[in-house]
Amino acid sequence: MIEGLIFDKDGTLFDFQSSWGSWFARLLSALAGPDDDVLNTMAQRMDFDLAAERFNPGSIFIAGTSDDLITEIIDLLPHHSPQTLREHMRGLVGEPVQVPAIPLACSRLTSVI
Repeated sequence: MIEGLIFDKDGTLFDFQSSWGSWFARLLSALAGPDDDVLNTMAQRMDFDLAAERFNPGSIFIAGTSDDLITEIIDLLPHHSPQTLREHMRGLVGEPVQVPAIPLACSRLTSVI
């Protein structure tokens, strides 16, 4: 029996920057491969500070959907289609460690992009 379902994207339950920043930096690096120009362009389009591994307040990652993210960078990734990029991102979504913003007690936590 489901006793509750909570969606959190804005950092109310989990520290957004600590939970997603380093994961997103790794994702962009993996997608760009050895091409620093592609890496920097993707980070700029996502309004993401690579050095600090932090999203700026206007980042599409914060307020957008996975489709929005894909639309912003797909032209930089000729080896991906929108579908393969979505699948790649979903395959990595379980990797970030969700850092609680406050102490939480629960039996199971799941993240989905």
